[in-house]
Amino acid sequence: MINDTWERRSSITTIYERKWEIKAKDILDFLPKTNCSECGLLTCFAFAMALVKGQKHLTDCSALSKPEFVQDQEALARLLQTGA
Repeated sequence: MINDTWERRSSITTIYERKWEIKAKDILDFLPKTNCSECGLLTCFAFAMALVKGQKHLTDCSALSKPEFVQDQEALARLLQTGA
């Protein structure tokens, strides 16, 4: 299989699209889950859904800027950027 792929390498087209769709649940795992409503939405799940739809941005969640959530914010940024 590897040799076959190597032989066909010039005809193989790279696909840069996401292999899977990001779901609100994937995002919710990294959110503070405080339901503070500072983002303008009632719950963190609603915020996650808005992120998926492109209606909100990570910076809209003020809790993510707190030191204890910086790693989650960075992970979310990678997830939203790459889908992986």
